[in-house]
Amino acid sequence: MAEHAWVVPKALKQVRMWIHPEGQVLAGIYLVATHPGELPAELPIDLLNQHTPFLACQCHGGELRFYNKNALVRMEYESQAECAMATDVTLRGEFGLMDGSVFVGDIRENLPPERRRLLDYLNVHMERFIRVFLGEDTVVLINKAYIVRAIPRD
Repeated sequence: MAEHAWVVPKALKQVRMWIHPEGQVLAGIYLVATHPGELPAELPIDLLNQHTPFLACQCHGGELRFYNKNALVRMEYESQAECAMATDVTLRGEFGLMDGSVFVGDIRENLPPERRRLLDYLNVHMERFIRVFLGEDTVVLINKAYIVRAIPRD
């Protein structure tokens, strides 16, 4: 049997990451691939919320780096397809981070009726990163450990 039969096809997704204390890093992250034009089989939020402590990235010049997810403050990227996904609940909020940055955007999820408040989402949703939609095609994934305050917005 050929060795390549065990390889999962991956695609590079270009992102901007803010790493503590390094700062902004432009890189590609490896996501499980699908056919062109479709949502990837794996979204960046799925990758960041895996229990593995390190994230593999291809940085400028092709350098391979492994970043500790605990040091990843946030990740931003463009995705029209992800922004267009249908969900039952939209929670608008303002999120202030330890580095002084502030984001106003929407959390779009399928949530049970008893968990449809921002506070419930932040406290009960046990994943390390939350996904906030900033506009028509911009997504930011925020490490909850770096959120100083969250304010519900209508």
